[in-house]
Amino acid sequence: MEHKTPFDADRYVDTAAAAIGLNIAPELRPGVIASFKQIADTAELVMSFRIDDDIDPAVVFRP
Repeated sequence: MEHKTPFDADRYVDTAAAAIGLNIAPELRPGVIASFKQIADTAELVMSFRIDDDIDPAVVFRP
């Protein structure tokens, strides 16, 4: 079984904002964090869908 570290939206927002020099107003920070939590939940759902290795994505499919 694979151990997965839970997504820490607070830490991610702080680290990403600092990395790009973005100042997030304190009153907006909770909303930004909530948005990233929702994005992470959606990404987890998408990534949990198993796709066989022999499936070609449509954008590069050539019959």
